Amino acid sequence: MAQYKIYISEPAEKDLIDIIRYIKSQLSTPISAFNLMSLFEETMMGLSSLPQRHPLVTDERLAGMGFRILPLKNCNYSARLILSV
Repeated sequence: MAQYKIYISEPAEKDLIDIIRYIKSQLSTPISAFNLMSLFEETMMGLSSLPQRHPLVTDERLAGMGFRILPLKNCNYSARLILSV
C-alpha cells in the first residue's frame, strides 16, 4: 500500500498546540489533552496510508491543493495532503 507524505502548516501546528495547552491548563484535564493528541496522531497516521477516508475541505481552492478535513472529537482539523509515494 502506498504511503503519502502529510504536512501540517506552522499555523495549524500552533493552533493544535494552543488547543492542547488550553485543555490541559484552563480546563484542568491533562488526560483529555493527552487523549486528544493521541487521537490526532493516530488520525494522521491513518491519513498517510488511506487519505480518501477523509473528505476534502469545502473550499474549492484548498480542496484543489489537497486539504482534507480531519474530524477530532468536537472540532474539525484540516491538514494538507501531499500525494507522493
